[in-house]
Amino acid sequence: MSGISSKAANTLANKYKYNSKEEQRQEFSDGSGLEWVDFGARMYNNQIGRWMVVDPLAKERSWLTPYNYVQNNPLNRIDPDGRLDDWVESADGKIYWDENSTSQETTKEGEKYLGKNVLVGTHNRDANGNELINTAQFDLYLESNKEGPSAKIMGNTVPADNTKAGTLAEGLYSAIFGHRNAEKYKNELAIRIYNLDGTDGLPTLNGNPNPVSDGKTLTGVLFHMGNNYQTSLFDSKGNAYSSGCQTSGCYPNSRAAHNEFMKTVGTDFKGIYYLRSKPVSTSP
Repeated sequence: MSGISSKAANTLANKYKYNSKEEQRQEFSDGSGLEWVDFGARMYNNQIGRWMVVDPLAKERSWLTPYNYVQNNPLNRIDPDGRLDDWVESADGKIYWDENSTSQETTKEGEKYLGKNVLVGTHNRDANGNELINTAQFDLYLESNKEGPSAKIMGNTVPADNTKAGTLAEGLYSAIFGHRNAEKYKNELAIRIYNLDGTDGLPTLNGNPNPVSDGKTLTGVLFHMGNNYQTSLFDSKGNAYSSGCQTSGCYPNSRAAHNEFMKTVGTDFKGIYYLRSKPVSTSP
């Protein structure tokens, strides 16, 4: 390394320092410099051992210093990107807030990473994809309440007639607050459901017999209000009230319960819809 001082050579050789993060340097006009390590969400000054940038989610953790990292617990926690902790599903189907989980990679083995805001639909389908009316359960998990579901409501995860419409398959989907497209439903509160990559065309349980579809997927799927007039997924004229969407309860005056549930969801909801079967208990 001819022409390079031993000090400069040592600096180049040790570019990756604390926690194997790349060291940065800023030169000032007076010839002085500031060294720091880039942790993505924060900058760490390794000369004085201090964080130089306020935690990006400091307002969400007011009980901690705004300059904290891993909530001041580096032995038991990791924080790859500055995000808050998230909901996960344990191996026996219990959903809980895991203080160490921010992705599937940071979730315990055998558990499923869900995210920060999750609508969990637990269906009651039989082997043929049939489900008794109003026996599916929808639980809303929000990052604002880490103790458990913020709201619950019973409903349905099957179409009115599964010989004419597809049945949404189990899985994780992207979800966002939205409205139904039809003019008469434009003011109805709902959650729009997409694939995790944001595309439409959701997988079905046994194909989609609807002739206007591609025969395999569902489009325009929402979690919306159930039948407000009778305990049925068909309206009073015998028309299918649901053609593949997820619905809240179907019974007289069910609109009030749906609107109360959606009030908790909030118009800024953006997260995950997780459709699953009833967990199998592992308790003795």
